[in-house]
Amino acid sequence: MYKVIMAIGNAEIEDYISDISGLQSECFQDIDLIKEVLEYDSFDYVIINTLLSQRKSVQLADFVDNMEGPFKPKIIALLDSEDIDDKFITQMVGFGVNAFVDFENLNQIGQYISNYPEEYSLAVEGQQKEGLNPLSKLFSKKKANGTVLKTKKHSGMVKPTQIIGIYGVERGVGATSLCLILAEELAGFGRVAVLDKTEHKELEGLNWKGIDFYEGSLRNLNIASYNYIIIDFGIPLEIGNIGGLATIISSAEENEKVEQRTAVDRNYCNEIYCVAPSESWKLYKTDFLINNPAFKDVTEKWNFVFHSSSEMLELCDFDRKMYIMDNDGLAKIIEKIR
Repeated sequence: MYKVIMAIGNAEIEDYISDISGLQSECFQDIDLIKEVLEYDSFDYVIINTLLSQRKSVQLADFVDNMEGPFKPKIIALLDSEDIDDKFITQMVGFGVNAFVDFENLNQIGQYISNYPEEYSLAVEGQQKEGLNPLSKLFSKKKANGTVLKTKKHSGMVKPTQIIGIYGVERGVGATSLCLILAEELAGFGRVAVLDKTEHKELEGLNWKGIDFYEGSLRNLNIASYNYIIIDFGIPLEIGNIGGLATIISSAEENEKVEQRTAVDRNYCNEIYCVAPSESWKLYKTDFLINNPAFKDVTEKWNFVFHSSSEMLELCDFDRKMYIMDNDGLAKIIEKIR
């Protein structure tokens, strides 16, 4: 039994590889996450879709090449033989990658697992074999007129599952409502799951509009089977006003529990949106998350969503992308996620 870890970004290909006899596989949506897993677990093979990111592919190959000990995995790189970058191939080979598979010839993966090549040979170039791969029609790169497509029919392969995290600056501000709004809208463009990581489990047992609801961790989901996953994180911590100063009023123990419950899955998110109160006397809470040195780095890439705009809000020094939760604002969020 060979242990395989892969970052493919396409459920059909992942299923195809997982069905190869003698494999025990784990799937991730980001090539960078494989490096984190390899820090504490060992695998025989790493299979990556280089169309996700050539830069990350090279960085992973470098990381594996520099691993110490007897459990260094071998890398199998999936690529498109119609668009080969010689510099990229040279870099990968320099880090010990000898197996390259074209999307038209996925059957070669099993061959490389049982007999990994000792030296590099780009067998994919100019050797497309018809009829070998039942998935090949998914990855046609050309229209009838010969125009090369970059993101159309095979966009599910290039763009992995979008994982969206939702926080609230305070309880009852509408974070869970935003989760449900986004889930309902995105369900029109693909399969959607909502993961409830809040303390109160408000979505427990909900059966709504064909959307799948889960609790616990992303590890409970088959991530690749969804186009979109919305995570309700709840609040990061409780902020109050004591003596005119914004301060954390939740206990250190409570804050630690929240961080333990949310930190790992937060790192998987492509985007994070934090719903904030619009009332002028509550804006200090948002300011605390954005400008306090202890949290500034954590929230640096967060988007903040307000129920309405105001003169006071426009005067605030919030160096973040901001949205208003009206029809126009929600449409912009949906478009960004898609």
